[in-house]
Amino acid sequence: TMPAATLGQYKGLAFTRRVRPVSEKAVDADLANMARVHAPFVPTDAPAARGMRVTLDFEGFLEGVSIPDSRMEKVTVVLGTGQLMPPADFRVPELSGRTAQFEICLHTVERKQVPPVDDAFAKTLGYEDLEALRESLREKKRLSHEANADRIAGAALLDMAGANLTVELPAELLAQNAEYQMTQLRQRLRKSKMTMELYCKSAGLTPEQVREGYRKEAERQLRAMLAVRAIAEAEKITVTQ
Repeated sequence: TMPAATLGQYKGLAFTRRVRPVSEKAVDADLANMARVHAPFVPTDAPAARGMRVTLDFEGFLEGVSIPDSRMEKVTVVLGTGQLMPPADFRVPELSGRTAQFEICLHTVERKQVPPVDDAFAKTLGYEDLEALRESLREKKRLSHEANADRIAGAALLDMAGANLTVELPAELLAQNAEYQMTQLRQRLRKSKMTMELYCKSAGLTPEQVREGYRKEAERQLRAMLAVRAIAEAEKITVTQ
């Protein structure tokens, strides 16, 4: 049962909404990534390696005997992407997980050739020129930064509204949540071969301070949740499915 809460101030709260500017360096990085993604494969004499595309025939053998239906011809795969079936998932159950030998006939090896980022590249993507492509990327980043600023501002304002609530929060619930988070932390530390003592030493905290931090976070989240409900009720906001 959620505790009863009385709204305090939730309108006219002050918060500075900061929108991160779009840098040309970030646009350049996006362009470079697009060039890598759209790079065509071209023939190469270099040895086959991860990231290259190969066309090959192959056939599997188990103890010198051909594996039924294992022969395939002119198969094209990009090395390192996991497109070939791993042994543990082999389609013949009785052979799954067993070690086999494969004879391979390699027809072609191709590597990606990253194109220059210029007007011609932009036109292959449907833009008039490079500047039109850059402007499109700037706009996408600007909208993303605006949306992120909205999320941060919304969360901050909701925290303020939650802090202004009049509510009696169950101490036992907050303590239980804090203890649950401490248990989760211990499990993560155990997987990382780290002790709680070392973790607290590196953070400059005591276990009690870590637990208190989790308790305060639980209180913040619960107050924000109650604020949402109270504001929705006060403003007669109906949320559809």
